[in-house]
Amino acid sequence: MKKEVHLQDFLILEALRIVYPDVYEDMSACPWMYLPAWGEAAFISFPYECNARDDRTYIRIKKHIETLCEKQEKPEVLLELLQILFFEVRKGFFNTPDGHDDLEPEYRRHNRLSHPEVFWKYFTRTVPATEVPDHVVESFIVSWNGFGQDELKESVDPHLSGLRKRTQPTELWQKRHSFLPTLTRETSAVLIKCLHRNMHFFRKEGTDIFQDSESSAAIRLLFDLIDNKLFLDDCEVVLSDLVQKTPSLELAIRIADNVRSRMGDVFNIPEQGNFDALSSHLDERLTAHFIEGRRNIFNEEKNYGYILAQWGTYQPHNNLKVNEYVFGLVEEDPTVIGKVLVVYTSNHRDQTGVRIKWEDLVKVYDEKRLYERASQYHDASYSTEDERKAVEIFMSQYEKRKETAEREMTRQSNKQKFMETNSQGVQLFKTGQYKLALEAFNRASAITDWNDEFHWIHFLKLQQWHTLLELGLNSDGDVRTQFLSSARKIASDDVEIRDLFKSAFPKGAAQATQELYCCIFYYLQWEAASVVEKDSMENHFEAHFSLATGQETSGGTGEITKRCSELLVLLKQ
Repeated sequence: MKKEVHLQDFLILEALRIVYPDVYEDMSACPWMYLPAWGEAAFISFPYECNARDDRTYIRIKKHIETLCEKQEKPEVLLELLQILFFEVRKGFFNTPDGHDDLEPEYRRHNRLSHPEVFWKYFTRTVPATEVPDHVVESFIVSWNGFGQDELKESVDPHLSGLRKRTQPTELWQKRHSFLPTLTRETSAVLIKCLHRNMHFFRKEGTDIFQDSESSAAIRLLFDLIDNKLFLDDCEVVLSDLVQKTPSLELAIRIADNVRSRMGDVFNIPEQGNFDALSSHLDERLTAHFIEGRRNIFNEEKNYGYILAQWGTYQPHNNLKVNEYVFGLVEEDPTVIGKVLVVYTSNHRDQTGVRIKWEDLVKVYDEKRLYERASQYHDASYSTEDERKAVEIFMSQYEKRKETAEREMTRQSNKQKFMETNSQGVQLFKTGQYKLALEAFNRASAITDWNDEFHWIHFLKLQQWHTLLELGLNSDGDVRTQFLSSARKIASDDVEIRDLFKSAFPKGAAQATQELYCCIFYYLQWEAASVVEKDSMENHFEAHFSLATGQETSGGTGEITKRCSELLVLLKQ
């Protein structure tokens, strides 16, 4: 045990066990009051509220320790010892909640009592049978670091094989923060090669729900070694060798994926990895293995969805290659359809329910072709209940997407027709061809079912109103009356005219032009009015005349003033 604990921590804890047995028992009963919430050991054993550390947590810790110390002799000495052993206790009393998380690997490497993974060894005084003792790991590293390249290769492989037989590789990987600092770069390079060339031997099924599988843990160790132990100049060569020679296609894919994304989430493979070169090597490997070798990826690879999704986006047209490969397999085994689709389902567990991840799906697959094959093979397109649900959801949502897309296409087409017809009307209006302009505006008005996000219909109505007034002004008798009547249906008084103008130009426009058409409208109204109504129409005309010809009115021109003045002369005759 002496190599599994920190000597100073062990001696202080022994003193506490002898002098303060109640406190010793409290440590084992309530470790969350003493330890940080580091790693799986804390996650599993701590109460939920103690895994999230905040001000309330440290207030609770302080109160707990104060109550405990009050019952003991020389409480100030006890408190001092607890603060030496447990920085979480120190944080509770000095209100310094930050500053130790980055030291977690160091605490683990030195087997400090305050690390949750080591804590229980101090109390049980044994190493769990399933765990690789720290001194064994240390002996591996010492021996590996002392060998030459050839001897090192011969030593590492047997050690890893022995651990696999005892189902202990995961325990070794979990201790990576302990032994990584002591590994030389030469040893790390050999270990990287041994790991990636033997990755297919590691078990992918975990023995514990809270613990990585051998494969996942080995990948974590591999990525840590690449991140922390390689010279940057060596990265491109090592990564290229890895993606070309590792028997694990999934590992090769993950390496390239990390180089492409460089998200820095858990691991950050250095930028020196050339994604274009790596993806080219992988494309060649995958093509030779699955397409030219006529192998079925759905039978060979558990994580086939991830591999196909990456492969299909390596080159601009790789999705076409992947489609041809997958649909070729569908002809031999229609259940491939369900296997493809089940990967792209997600359950939001809310009102949206189970959905297809369309954005990801269409990056790789031809959704129309998938739908046609699913319709063709129907009940033969799946082999499990989850696959059946995925196929049914895909077909239902595809039909809705198709309907929505067709409607949107119709709406876009209608919008295009409206814009073209409205534009024709505007051009005809500008050249004084008012009758033809009105016909164009009326045709545009009859076009419906399109997205009018910029309120063009309101502008069209204003254009129609202007055109009817121009036609009325240039007509006589009953024809003039008919045009005026049609104009009134659009806007018949100052309130409706104002609303019409504001809806057509919500951000405002030249006022003088609008005042001109108000003058035309009230002139025509005056002309058609009875003797009793003429004075009222004349007053309206004069009010708009003043605005149309005023120097303060925006958009005023000599032409507008001339036209308004001509109407005033006619009105005063």
